[in-house]
Amino acid sequence: MFWCMALVVPGLVVFLRYSLLGVVLVLEGRKQKNPLGRSRDIVRGHWRTLAGAVLVLLFIPFLILASGELYLTYGLHWEDHWALLALYDLATDFALFPYSILTLVAYKAWTSQKAV
Repeated sequence: MFWCMALVVPGLVVFLRYSLLGVVLVLEGRKQKNPLGRSRDIVRGHWRTLAGAVLVLLFIPFLILASGELYLTYGLHWEDHWALLALYDLATDFALFPYSILTLVAYKAWTSQKAV
């Protein structure tokens, strides 16, 4: 159990460090020789803000999924499993779209801030 948990913190660090990688690749394209380093440089100094925003964006879908599991445990009949699937779909849609917007806004704000 400990060894599994020991990988969570480094995984979160890497996730935050390279969370702007997709935006860097799309907006800067081929002119950026090291997109991993560029993502890391943009996030440097802003990791607390990014971690807080990602935590909020991932916590709300987690609550939706947890409520679906409770619903399944305490009274959902298996012929009504479509309701749980709809909750899962809602949770993933709720998490992915705002996260994409968050990374784009963070990129624009932090790169214009470093250029000044």
